Amino acid sequence: MKRIPVSIILLSIALHVHAQKLGFSSMTPYGGSNESVDNHTLYFNTGELLITEESLDVLQLNNGLLQNAAQLTIPNRTVQVRFFYDENEDGIKDIDEQYLQRGTFEVTDVATYTNYTKDGVILLLTDGTFEFVYKDSGLAGFFLTSEASQTIVVDEDSEVQSVFFGLAPEEIFSDVKPYLSSGNFRCNSFRNYSLSVENNGTIIDQDTVWLQMDERIPNVTFSQQPDIVIDSNYVGYIFDLIPTEIATFEFSINVPGITNDIFVGDIFKSSAWVESSSGRNEFCYEQELRCAYDPNDKLVNPNRPDSLALLDQDITYTLRFQNTGNDYAEHVVVNDTLSEFLDLSTFKIIDTSHPNLLQVEANKDDPRIIDFRFDNIFLPDSTTNPVGSNGHVTYNITPLPDLPIGTEITNTGYIYFDFNPAIVTNTTGTTLVDKFPTVSTDDIEGLAGINFYPNPTLGTINFEKEIALLNIVDIYGRRIEVFSNTYEVDISHLSSGTYFIEYLLDSRSISEKVVLIKD
Repeated sequence: MKRIPVSIILLSIALHVHAQKLGFSSMTPYGGSNESVDNHTLYFNTGELLITEESLDVLQLNNGLLQNAAQLTIPNRTVQVRFFYDENEDGIKDIDEQYLQRGTFEVTDVATYTNYTKDGVILLLTDGTFEFVYKDSGLAGFFLTSEASQTIVVDEDSEVQSVFFGLAPEEIFSDVKPYLSSGNFRCNSFRNYSLSVENNGTIIDQDTVWLQMDERIPNVTFSQQPDIVIDSNYVGYIFDLIPTEIATFEFSINVPGITNDIFVGDIFKSSAWVESSSGRNEFCYEQELRCAYDPNDKLVNPNRPDSLALLDQDITYTLRFQNTGNDYAEHVVVNDTLSEFLDLSTFKIIDTSHPNLLQVEANKDDPRIIDFRFDNIFLPDSTTNPVGSNGHVTYNITPLPDLPIGTEITNTGYIYFDFNPAIVTNTTGTTLVDKFPTVSTDDIEGLAGINFYPNPTLGTINFEKEIALLNIVDIYGRRIEVFSNTYEVDISHLSSGTYFIEYLLDSRSISEKVVLIKD
């Protein structure tokens, strides 16, 4: 099982450190590193030196920038805050009790922190008395067994100090969710995948996560041998997870090329699911076959043709990038602004292509603006290394409660390679409903529509058969274009976004989603 070491997110920042004034970082607007590859000097936004270090193995954020806990110049002024699963509910961390990967706390006059690793949060503090207060954000179904407020005195005689918050189930329930993530799905390419499973329940859970890849994918190579093999595309992994823990199983595939049966824009569907006493949790991973397109894109799940999701359904975003230039990229920053309709307290990193480099930063003025940073990634260009030139980050988040039916959640990513202008991804759109529309038919196999391509499109859409009457409909259900007796339509004059193609086929009404991308 692979655990993802990602840095923490600061929800608010007000850390005070006495330091020598040295001026601003030479890496503006990124801030936080000088030009030397092996000696990174980290700065406050005010230009004050925070710490000089050589390794980026253990990271945390202070005042919006990074510091390395492994290279602290005054380690006796550090405090490590960790959360543990208190099985006997005595409030004391026993040797056989395991650490949790989530938990939130507040430090008096400093900041509020959310933890995403079992190592917890390591803080470098100035001399003084600090109160560490547990916050119940993001951990439903648990109660605190230890003291809610713990006081730590930091001075020159301090040892390295620890704060432990014990948590035990307030209610017993099982909730294990699977996820799939990968890089760009480009024809005739080799791609790495991750199957992740997360325990969101309150009990230690042992079960099997199943994976079934699209039957058109010919070769699946597993880095870790599955525990159960039905066939080459259908396998199962047995897991044993404490609450908040994530297990990741890696594999790779060869993406097929264009054939008489496979077309540009075809949707490939793969699934992962967990069957338990509480029901079935399934993740359907839909990817569009892309050839000779800008590979930097954004994928949303659920990914239904009608772009619908249930009001209480989690939304999973995958931002994918590839260096298609002619030299390596030293730094990559993926910028994302979370919709006002999403609950920030439910934000969780699921997977990334570069787990040892990912640093997650929330903007100190607006926590909805998130930077996924890959400093010193040295991402090769696609002509030098077609496989290694790719990367991705996947996260999960839940809509706010009590949103009205029909709420539209849109999202666009911005990808920065070094200091070049942003590459803008496609805009995803998700409409929230209380239930999905149903289709009544005795012939499910006959529901397939007419193949069309490309999708996404720059403007022109081609159909394999002539269509007598075709409507272009926007996400609000308004008909905005009508075509008749055509094999091809041009919608390049419309704004970028998601549209629907509606037409009749054998007396059936067909609706297909198409994404328009404009430069």
